[in-house]
Amino acid sequence: MKQYGKLMNGVALAVVSAAMMLTSQTVVAQEREFESFADWCNNQASLNSDAQHTVKVLLEKAETSNCQLAEEKLSSLTELILESNEIRDVSPLSSLTNLTELNLYNNQIVDVSPLSSLTNLTELRLSINQIVDISPVSSLSSLTGLDLSDNEVVDVSPVSSLSSLTWLNLGGNEIADVSPLSSLRNLTELYLSDNKIVDISPLSSLSSLTELNLQFNELRDISPLSSLSSLTELDLAYNEIKDISPVFSLSSLIELNLLANEIVDISPLSSLSSLTWLNLGGNEIVEVSPLSSLINLIYLDLAGNEIVDVSPLSSLINLTELYLGYNQIVDISPLSSLSSLTWLNLEENQLTNRICPLQEQQMCKFSD
Repeated sequence: MKQYGKLMNGVALAVVSAAMMLTSQTVVAQEREFESFADWCNNQASLNSDAQHTVKVLLEKAETSNCQLAEEKLSSLTELILESNEIRDVSPLSSLTNLTELNLYNNQIVDVSPLSSLTNLTELRLSINQIVDISPVSSLSSLTGLDLSDNEVVDVSPVSSLSSLTWLNLGGNEIADVSPLSSLRNLTELYLSDNKIVDISPLSSLSSLTELNLQFNELRDISPLSSLSSLTELDLAYNEIKDISPVFSLSSLIELNLLANEIVDISPLSSLSSLTWLNLGGNEIVEVSPLSSLINLIYLDLAGNEIVDVSPLSSLINLTELYLGYNQIVDISPLSSLSSLTWLNLEENQLTNRICPLQEQQMCKFSD
């Protein structure tokens, strides 16, 4: 009986091994066979349901059910938009090597390895998927734009080789370490909002940046930003910042968002004369006199601070929107000089009177 058992175990192992070998050979054969979209299309019956769905989406895009005609249309495309199509398997796209722009926004993609063959891509949009591993994109050296926002990315080292990138969106992921980005010297736009970033020192080398978004992270020290003198738009909202002195040198800034931090002293802002848009809401500011020199401001949000005296704002004659709700303001008469205002929010203050200083009374909001 023992010998019989051993014999049967041996037979079982042989069967399993043969099955595994056959499966492996089938996969290899399939990969070798499906070198064009027509191959994928003509062999739909042998595909998994996810690949079948992708083929159907592509046939709809080609506006034909004829595999050969679809092949001719799709293979000549340079731009392809497939957003919101519930795509999971991108393998049928692997042969579309003439593509320079590919949009796969809002699908259900996990594995992007089939895209590694699309080496002519200059723009790739993969926002709102379920991607963790981005290593396959490292082969796409022609990319100038890459959107991987709202995925599950932790490790960004695969993008370090993409030296042609000029814009990169990695917002809404699980990123803590941004050191691999330090080599991307051609970046002009970088979006890193809603991650787990504490240390931004690797970004100090990105001197070409004009737009940088770091909102919803865990930042306290922003000193590495002081060298980024080309910045025109900077978003640091929803962090843990107290000291904003590093922004003093960023004289090219036009838009600055510092909403919901722990800022008390705003004196470093007095040098930023090019600012037209400034959000300082939700901080701990009492003294606003450093803002009096920012005469190009059009939009200013100071809601949710500890401001009593608004007289320094009387010089900001180009303001069209001013938000001062949830402070401790008593007297708003200094605001009567702001003749360009089209909206003034003053809700939840300690006003001695509620007479709107604007010509159009309905442009003032005193309560909810």
